[in-house]
Amino acid sequence: MKLNKSIENSDIEALLNDLSEDNSIENYRKLYETLADRKVYMPLNENSLPTNTTITVNKSDQAKAKTVLFFNNKPCLVVTTSDNSPVIEEYYAIIYWIEALEMVLRIDELYGILIQGNTSWVAFDIERIIYILQRYKMN
Repeated sequence: MKLNKSIENSDIEALLNDLSEDNSIENYRKLYETLADRKVYMPLNENSLPTNTTITVNKSDQAKAKTVLFFNNKPCLVVTTSDNSPVIEEYYAIIYWIEALEMVLRIDELYGILIQGNTSWVAFDIERIIYILQRYKMN
């Protein structure tokens, strides 16, 4: 994971807005396809990370990601489409979408993921995450 400030995700933002108006299977399919090779911002709770710099987090490092309570008040990982998101206070990591999904499956305490856009959001529970990852493996 690297700290950075340069991702263009306006098409993801548009898809999240489309889903807020029409949560059709086709709109979800478009979102899955668009996110497949994309990076997203993952807000961090860490206050010990250096600011205005890029760092690489290794397996032995621990950076705590923000979570929200969702699916029956269970914690879900939060990712955003923009470093200007109000969810991000100061620290964040840039991570591939697929890595974020896989991370949720590896952490027993998490029950899903929420992707927050500027005006819209969508959340996926564990079963949907497994489904999405299976779709990616088929392609």
